[in-house]
Formats: sequence, C-alpha cells, structure tokens
Amino acid sequence: MQISTILAQIDLGGIALPEFQRGFVWNREQVRGLMDSLYRKLR
Repeated sequence: MQISTILAQIDLGGIALPEFQRGFVWNREQVRGLMDSLYRKLR
C-alpha cells in the first residue's frame, strides 16, 4: 500500500489515528516521513 493511499484513508476517515495525551502536532510532511520510514524498515 502506498503512503499516499494511507494518508488519503486517514483524511477520509477510513483509518483512525488513536487519541494521545496531548494534541496532534505533526504536520502532513512529518507524518509522511514517519510512515515512509516505517515502510522502509519493514521491507
């Protein structure tokens, strides 16, 4: 699954991100970087 697909699903509500103790402070590029890093480590 491509990162863009995952981000689109998050935007559409198809994938829910869990609530954390503090507010969500990462911007879209930071989230993209994290997902890309995780994807590369799993390959």
